[in-house]
This record gives sequence, C-alpha cells and structure tokens, in this order.
Amino acid sequence: MIGSASTNDPEWETKLLFARKAVGLQPGVLESFMTAEFIQDIELRMQRHSENALAVAQFLEGLSHGESALVKSVRYPFLPSHPQYELARKQMRLGSGIVTADFNFDVPTTIRLIHALDPYFTLAHSIGSTKSQVSIPAAMSHASVAPEQRRAAGIQDGTVRFSLGIENKADLIDALGRALKQVCH
Repeated sequence: MIGSASTNDPEWETKLLFARKAVGLQPGVLESFMTAEFIQDIELRMQRHSENALAVAQFLEGLSHGESALVKSVRYPFLPSHPQYELARKQMRLGSGIVTADFNFDVPTTIRLIHALDPYFTLAHSIGSTKSQVSIPAAMSHASVAPEQRRAAGIQDGTVRFSLGIENKADLIDALGRALKQVCH
C-alpha cells in the first residue's frame, strides 16, 4: 500500500516532515517501481475486488437469518443493512474489497472454518492482494487482548475479516459454502 499526506497548514507540514524523517514513511525504490507498474490496472482490480466483496457479503448475510443462523452479522458498506449505507453510496463508487463477518462460532471452530477455505482463501496477518485472504482477529491481531475487551471493541470469537481478491466470485462463494458444511456437519 502507498499513499500521501498533504496539508496547507504550516504546523501540520512540520509534523508531517518530522514523521517522514523519524518513521521512514517515504517509499523505497521497489515500492515506487511497483506503484508505477500496478497503478495502470488498479481500476480493473478494484472493480473486481468490490464486486467479489459485495457477492460474498450478500451470501454471508443470507446465512444470518433464522434460529440456527451461522452468521450473527456482516459488515460491508454497500449492503443496505449497513448503518452507514447511504453515506457510503454518496462518498464512494465502489464498496472496497473488505468484508467482516461475525460467525456464531468459538475461536477453534472459526480456525477450522478458515483452514477449510484453503486453497481459495489464504490465512494472512496483513491483508491486501489480488488473491483472497482471511484473518481471525481473536486468534491473530487481537489474540493477546482479553475476550471481554475484544467484544467491547466489536471483535467476537467468530469474527473473520475477508479481503476479497480478483478470483471468480462463484468459486469463492462455493468455497465458503463447502467450508461451512464441512465445519457444521
């Protein structure tokens, strides 16, 4: 990932210049080359990321109804059920490639689900690729945080973050369906 920070405020400019020097925020040669190389098709990739994310979010939301629902909730800004759906539609053309789902599972079952998604979804600590990836905050980034603190921050034992790649969306949904059957039966 790469980005920029800009300001016309002299005080913030001083802070940004200090941060750039102190933290090393300027990109290296490889990052600059990759940005120049991959910026050419970013529109196509983002379109596919967003299409896949919306399809997966809709599939998962369909599993959140009924007494034996597998999914508690799905967070994706382009789902009409999202509390900021209208704002997202005003501000963005695409909904991004990230979907968060809270499954009605404990941590060990969530881990089994993620392993059952292989090879379509790769377990990753840092998400963002043309290949679909997943992370389990309760077992990864927030594993050292007390369960009650995780829940207060909106991270359940069954929370899964999906970073949708550019694969065929039907294959991704099929992989999710098969993995859920494998874990639930």
